[in-house]
Amino acid sequence: MNSHTQARHGFTLIELLVVMTLMAVLAALMIGFIPNAASSARESRAGLQLQSWLNIAKQRALRDQAPRGLRLNVAASGVLIRSVTVPNAVVDCQYIEVPDDLPTTAGPMVERVNIPALVGGYNRNNALQIIGLDLQNGYSTDAIDEPYWAVQPGDTIEVAGTGLMYRIRQVGIQPIDPLTRLPAIDPSTGKPFIGRNYIGIQPDLPPWVLQSRPTMNFRIVRAPRPVGDEILKMPADTVIDIATNVRFLNPLPPSDRFATPPRYYDILFAPTGAVISPGLASDKIHLWVRAPNADDGVGGTDPFRGDPTLISIFARTGFVGAFPPAQPPVANPYLLVQ
Repeated sequence: MNSHTQARHGFTLIELLVVMTLMAVLAALMIGFIPNAASSARESRAGLQLQSWLNIAKQRALRDQAPRGLRLNVAASGVLIRSVTVPNAVVDCQYIEVPDDLPTTAGPMVERVNIPALVGGYNRNNALQIIGLDLQNGYSTDAIDEPYWAVQPGDTIEVAGTGLMYRIRQVGIQPIDPLTRLPAIDPSTGKPFIGRNYIGIQPDLPPWVLQSRPTMNFRIVRAPRPVGDEILKMPADTVIDIATNVRFLNPLPPSDRFATPPRYYDILFAPTGAVISPGLASDKIHLWVRAPNADDGVGGTDPFRGDPTLISIFARTGFVGAFPPAQPPVANPYLLVQ
């Protein structure tokens, strides 16, 4: 007689409990893993983006055979990322270039301003007039038009072949009437006079320079300028954390030395590829790219949280590479940068 074993359908209670336990464990692991994976993807994408921008700037310098670079714009009031305010951080950049020196042709002259007192305490030792050169490039003297001026604060001027460079602090100065101590009035218009072609310089010009007459022997060395109005945005929820440069002894030289705190930092390449940013004091520039997170227990200030990326620029060659920072307890986070 043949015997048939009845097929069993379904699961026992024990089997169901085992499966449910396994599913709960996997779910718990996924909850912890997915946010970290998403953060890692953001930081990797942001690091790759920044590396690409820097390499494009370097290629522009080679193509144009002139200094070109990338400007890191610092958010004045910090950057709010997922309920965390990150101070001294960058979320947008601009390509920059260095214009030719002025004047480009003979003719313009420079002389001391023959007015006893000027706005801001300017006098004959720290105010000059440029004759025959439109400093504002046809635009108004309002600050909103400053990006379009031919000469801008931060440029430098050399006078009479002395080799001494004087930084231009102000372009377009309003004279003060020495008798009334009020803004001088332009008799042709009846309105306050604006010295469009006046510049304020620092430090003061020595008394023996330009003693009595104007000279055509001068040159204005212009500082880097943004190229057009294009703004390069970092991926969402990521920043270039400049504060870590100070914390780990790799400060960036601020390009606008009169601004406190600095408004931006310039990374400038020569046609050879070398980094020629003014004031650079190290052989490498390290930029921390990270995704701040309030869940790190210290208000988003832990630079090692998640998967931060170091974008390192080698000053001599201009090589741009991406590296992981060495994790604590290693004291030097740049140890892995070769």
